[in-house]
Amino acid sequence: MPEDKLKQTTFRLKESDHQALKILAAKERKSIQDLILTALDKMFPGWRDNRKN
Repeated sequence: MPEDKLKQTTFRLKESDHQALKILAAKERKSIQDLILTALDKMFPGWRDNRKN
């Protein structure tokens, strides 16, 4: 199976929200990306499986 291409997603946050997100990610010892993907997995189980549909 060919490897997925990497894409970038950008969204705007208030500086205070961005700082809070960075602090939370550091406390969890995760990257912001990992933190967001984990949250999506919890909120929408199986959402990654729907990529092929």
